[in-house]
Amino acid sequence: MLTSAITVNQVELLHHTLGVNPERRQPYRNHFVAGRGHHDLPVLEALEAAGLMIRGTTPGFLPDSDTVFHVTDAGRAYALENLRRLRPRQNVRSIGTTSISANATTRSASSLVSKPPTSRRGRNTEGIGRITSGFASTGCIAATVGRATAAT
Repeated sequence: MLTSAITVNQVELLHHTLGVNPERRQPYRNHFVAGRGHHDLPVLEALEAAGLMIRGTTPGFLPDSDTVFHVTDAGRAYALENLRRLRPRQNVRSIGTTSISANATTRSASSLVSKPPTSRRGRNTEGIGRITSGFASTGCIAATVGRATAAT
């Protein structure tokens, strides 16, 4: 196994085949189907040559020209060892184009947010126009919003 020559793209393909990512570290699948002319076929064949993948049996519901690849035990170990660790999430919220730390005082946070527009009756109308105009072409969403606002 020549793991020193494995590229980032190949490692990502191992991750995809296993269904893992930094947030989901437990594999839940182990197959990759590639037919003749598939853009990842050369990468899969290189992983096979490195001993990180093997060819499996093509199920009857797939065309005979498709090839099923599976990650080997060595490939699984290599993929999991090379799964990036998540950076700790920062406790930051974004308001408009300005980010505010969770430690910011209420005064500084409230000074960045303007009051939402209100109707003559004092009701908050922010977003209603946006939803209606943004999805007016769909009809059903605009009609639902229209009914909900007419009832209030």
